[in-house]
Amino acid sequence: MNNLKFRVWDKKLQILGTVSNIDFEFEEVTFYIDDEEELDVSQTFKDVEIMQSTGLFDKNGKEIFEGDIIDVGTRIPFLNKIQRDEETAYLKLVPLDKRWTESYFTNFEDKSRYEVVGNIYENKELLRKW
Repeated sequence: MNNLKFRVWDKKLQILGTVSNIDFEFEEVTFYIDDEEELDVSQTFKDVEIMQSTGLFDKNGKEIFEGDIIDVGTRIPFLNKIQRDEETAYLKLVPLDKRWTESYFTNFEDKSRYEVVGNIYENKELLRKW
């Protein structure tokens, strides 16, 4: 059985971390910065954005999370962000170029060409291109 995995964007520190604990009672998340696993940081829910893993990996073996910006590997540059649908809770591919339409990010699609090129927090310049 696969465990749920999360990462977090710390709004104050402006860093991305790997979640080690989510405390729903006290509304806090504890995480570590990938380069410094021995250093735990705790923040309240209001100070972070929590992103769930899709459980899938891109063509380079990088895990794909909510908030990632991916190139779907077509001949035309086609960047999408991974976003949770508020009504259904399914993950969606949301095109950065508004000429394209959203589609659901399911386990049944061929993702062998997908490549993570950044995320919506650390790579805001990718969002501004479109």
